Amino acid sequence: MTKTFRLSLGMFTILPVAPRGDFQPTSQQVRGMILFAPVVGLLIGLGAVAALFLIQELFSIVELPAAASARNWLAALLTIGLIVLVTGGIHLDGLADTTDAMASRRDRAEALDVMRRSDLGPMGAIALLFVLSIQVTGLVIAIENGLAAVALVSAVVTGRVTAVWACRLSAARPEGLGAWVAGSVTPVLASVVTVVTLLIPVVMLYLTGNLDWSVLSIVCAAMVIAVVLGGLLQRWWSRRFGGITGDTIGSGIEIATATTLVITALAG
Repeated sequence: MTKTFRLSLGMFTILPVAPRGDFQPTSQQVRGMILFAPVVGLLIGLGAVAALFLIQELFSIVELPAAASARNWLAALLTIGLIVLVTGGIHLDGLADTTDAMASRRDRAEALDVMRRSDLGPMGAIALLFVLSIQVTGLVIAIENGLAAVALVSAVVTGRVTAVWACRLSAARPEGLGAWVAGSVTPVLASVVTVVTLLIPVVMLYLTGNLDWSVLSIVCAAMVIAVVLGGLLQRWWSRRFGGITGDTIGSGIEIATATTLVITALAG
């Protein structure tokens, strides 16, 4: 169990905790690594909330002359930037690569070659700018509505839930992350993980004394909508590329995170 969690933490963050040496994970450990992804997301989300709180406290101590709205934008930018730093930007890289491959209009094999390249195309750059802008804007709205904590945690966790669902599908190629995790999760396990994660906003709203059922219903709806959207996108990409890849999994994580943030932010 410890090795499996470390494997998941090392896969979804830049933390150097993954087992080293000649460690060869079993299929059960690979499955566990994917199922632990939302837990890793929870840790990242809670860390981001703590960072956001500290940033806002720092701003209040130094008494920045900027307006409150400007401070909220700066705090949101720094918080999202911290999440990108902790994850090493691997999911954003997947978003850019997937977008470039989709925009290439080439056949399956050539599109996968485009996805493998390290260069950034114009459509990939636009996708990065668009999704990051949505994430930052959603967090700013959540801050102003007093829902930053539940919105941020729910969004980051939901992004990793889409990764769990993606791993039900087959791989686009015989090598790479997609081939490693493809078919490792059953629909039943993915459904259980989804239901369990829906308890997170309940607990967070209760602990913060803001358990408003209308807000809770919107947050849960946002999470479900993001998971469904992520599933539809993975199906679309899978038909285009012949299966999932590490890039499509990362792309789904970022889009689901942005979707959950925006819808949850509007709950206030």
